[in-house]
Amino acid sequence: MKVTISHFTACERHPEAVERIVAKVRRGRSQLRDTEPASWEWFYEWATRGRGFTLKEVLNGTAQAARQKQPMTLNELVADEMERSKPICLVGALPRTRAHSVFDPDFCPPEVEARVRAGHVERLQENARVAGLSPGARQAEFDDALAHLRTQPGFVEIRKP
Repeated sequence: MKVTISHFTACERHPEAVERIVAKVRRGRSQLRDTEPASWEWFYEWATRGRGFTLKEVLNGTAQAARQKQPMTLNELVADEMERSKPICLVGALPRTRAHSVFDPDFCPPEVEARVRAGHVERLQENARVAGLSPGARQAEFDDALAHLRTQPGFVEIRKP
């Protein structure tokens, strides 16, 4: 995932990281390497780790029990995802060229946390909306979504007998 920031913000918060990124790009072979860093795209980038299970846990059934977890509050959901979203990188990007600098694992920019929080709020609102639908309306919405997916190239539907 990524959150775009301005060059000014990147320089203000992380001057050493911006210097390293600019130096990496300048050493490269890109035709655009001499452009002004203020014209580059600057953003934070991160990935969220999923929870994995061993084959033994799957066979013993403990993986299924772990998936059926207790409901969490919004703050607990955000904290859990932020814990699994390390490390966070600052990226300076040009067309077909990019360089990054990895931050300390404890660092979390406010924009990243706000993005994660907004995603969870949106998901919780959508879950509440779907829970409030009548069974017929829920099935109609499901059928519409499935009909749209069936038109997409590469979609494979597997029906259980």
